[in-house]
Amino acid sequence: PCGAWIVGTWMITGVCSSSPDAGTSNCPGEQISTTMQYTGTLTFLSTGTYSVSASISGNAKFTYPASCLTSSNITCAQVDTSLRSAGTTDAGVSGSCSSTSAGGCTCTETMSSVQSGEEGTYTTSGSTLSMTSSSSSSTPEPTEYCVRGNQLTIHVTSAGSGTSTTLTATK
Repeated sequence: PCGAWIVGTWMITGVCSSSPDAGTSNCPGEQISTTMQYTGTLTFLSTGTYSVSASISGNAKFTYPASCLTSSNITCAQVDTSLRSAGTTDAGVSGSCSSTSAGGCTCTETMSSVQSGEEGTYTTSGSTLSMTSSSSSSTPEPTEYCVRGNQLTIHVTSAGSGTSTTLTATK
């Protein structure tokens, strides 16, 4: 059975996400590839409080065929401008796009060590973990968790988007 004693400090060893919408945009032939690295810690105290300190870095590559640009009535230069201005508002994120010989567009986006942190309270019941961030007034989505030896696995499925994320950590 899963669940078990979650109290302690856990080192993040991996994060894997999948979305039912990934690669199913209104653009047939669109290709997306990502490489992300997550590092940091999760700390759960016996007082029912938690903290997360994490760093995310990596890159993403998006390739749009010419048909996508034509059907959306946009150019690769416009996509590039949009991506570059998004990067200026998000600290640590940059990107650019270039036209392909076939009239499409290839974009790359890089995240260089974007830091995130969170604190709050948590409860467990069986193999269900509920975390409430001190900076959010939203109701927490219960998640599945499992502790086996020195390995923690947390599996979250977002009710809104259907995105599924699994985080693994070790003591």
